[in-house]
Amino acid sequence: MQYVCIQVGKEGMEEEEMEPINTRKHKWYGSALVPRFLESRIIARVISSFVLAPMMLFVVHVGGVFFNSLVALIAMLIVGEWHRMVFKRWSILDVMIGTKLYYIGLFYILMFATSLIYLRGVDSGEYVTYWLLVVTCSTDIGGYCFGIVIGGPKLAPSISPSKTLSGFLGGVMCGCAVGSMCVSLLPFNSDATYLLSILLPIFGHCGDLLESKMKRYFKVKDSGNIIPGHGGLMDRADSISMSAMVLALYIYTCY
Repeated sequence: MQYVCIQVGKEGMEEEEMEPINTRKHKWYGSALVPRFLESRIIARVISSFVLAPMMLFVVHVGGVFFNSLVALIAMLIVGEWHRMVFKRWSILDVMIGTKLYYIGLFYILMFATSLIYLRGVDSGEYVTYWLLVVTCSTDIGGYCFGIVIGGPKLAPSISPSKTLSGFLGGVMCGCAVGSMCVSLLPFNSDATYLLSILLPIFGHCGDLLESKMKRYFKVKDSGNIIPGHGGLMDRADSISMSAMVLALYIYTCY
């Protein structure tokens, strides 16, 4: 009997519950029916990334009401994912605890969306937002590659067993290297750019671990299934959420 193992996470392979191929059926991801040959998360992840990345870059370029509306829509969808995640468990165990957790998460999501809109609206906001996206993506990709190739000690095994110390350091180095290359495009001085190129990858990892902690706490694998291969929008916004808030706070207080 044949079995399949689906890749999950950003750094390495975790075994998911296996089931016979001949019993697996087509699954719904959002509104799209994904055939069986796309059930491999890595294939679906690559395809969805190639589709979504140009769209996101275009929206950042256009800016204005178009960008703000998209951020608001994404925030509302993330709120929906958070609501389902929280009350799936706490509506039965303790409504008061669930309500408190829900409003804490709601405030976090609101701050994330506000930070993105603020960053796009500052001087050279288009380049600042591009830079944030590039640094975040470089950190994620670097962390994944270093974690796969080097492996080694776990970063936080009780929170995310697949994440390694080498992945953390590799992600920070990649994010810092790529961020430092863009010094001429940003409205900051070079020292600030280099400092932020170090801080943002670190806070990106913190946001990633925070979201992993929440998923483990609520006993869910993904926050949703709207993006094939990636899970929910919250799963994709984990790294950039905290980085965006840190960058927005820095610009607001220093410029």
